[in-house]
Amino acid sequence: MDPAGTDDPRLPRTGPAPAAPESVVTLCGPADRVLARWLCTPSRLEDLAAGWLVCEGLVRARGDILRLEVRGGADVRAELAAPALARVHGARDRREPGPAPRDLVASGPAASPRADPDLAGLLDDPLRLQALFAEAFARATLREEVGGGVHTGARVERGTVVDVVEDVSRSAVVDKLVGAAFRAGASAGTTGALYLLSGRISGTIAAKLARAGVAAAATISIPTTLAVEIAARSGVLLVGRARRGRPWRYGVSP
Repeated sequence: MDPAGTDDPRLPRTGPAPAAPESVVTLCGPADRVLARWLCTPSRLEDLAAGWLVCEGLVRARGDILRLEVRGGADVRAELAAPALARVHGARDRREPGPAPRDLVASGPAASPRADPDLAGLLDDPLRLQALFAEAFARATLREEVGGGVHTGARVERGTVVDVVEDVSRSAVVDKLVGAAFRAGASAGTTGALYLLSGRISGTIAAKLARAGVAAAATISIPTTLAVEIAARSGVLLVGRARRGRPWRYGVSP
């Protein structure tokens, strides 16, 4: 018998059961005005804040963010330049209910695809997609530590996984990936950029991808109908069931 009682499923578990890390995280602007509040994994908070500002259309250039400061381990204060501050004030005055901007779901023809030919070729190669997902999941250490319960996302550039993010929130995964690229001086929307996502692509997430200028996203799940509409309107290529032998394509075609 295993004296520790850890490997035999017939024995009771000893010690506390694992749980996925989640906290309330707040983003504050000038005069400590609350700009956003998330339920997410409290890690890479500067990336989270920067990505959210980009995905909301409030920040458009690196100079728009003067400083990001994490306080108390679960709060972020953003010091913004005048152009970004004007957008923040304007957004407050005309904010519409719901996360998907109206201009992204308006009727009209599909936009031209943002993806370059090399990326389009990758999306047509199921084996390469499967290998990229396998690499991303292999680098996802939190999932193993807590026994699941978190989402995984990765940013792929020129066929290489360059960043991996884990979070209990699907939206926060996208914000952190976008924010990391933005803070590093890379454009989230380069035509060769591909985002790999473990969770469903909702309308909210599709709107984030569109606002950030992301070229394409692939998920092991599927997108929603609203996500497909937003992708088509914005030129974002979507791939569902990306680890299957025949992934599903949505949005526009190159």
